Amino acid sequence: MEHIRVTTEKLIKDWQSKRDIRQERDIWDGLKKNLTKQEQKHIKHYSLRNSRVILSIDSSVWLYTINLKKEQLLKGLNQEFQSKDAITEIFLRLETRDKTIL
Repeated sequence: MEHIRVTTEKLIKDWQSKRDIRQERDIWDGLKKNLTKQEQKHIKHYSLRNSRVILSIDSSVWLYTINLKKEQLLKGLNQEFQSKDAITEIFLRLETRDKTIL
């Protein structure tokens, strides 16, 4: 027999993982709709933390280019989440082979 606490913790972890997968899919769908294929190729990693999207870009040129589209991207991502303020900010960071530069 299992304690109710253990069962509850398992359910919460399961719901959390399903929510995270859905959110990541929504982020990628929003990126695809608002960025060109060439721009998408230069995004090496993306994540959602505390209603902030973090994008790791592989070169400073593409970081600048995507930075120019940041407001448009924010609106597009919020449309994908079907909420006006689901995402409050987009952080861009330069990711090199050796390390990530903030």
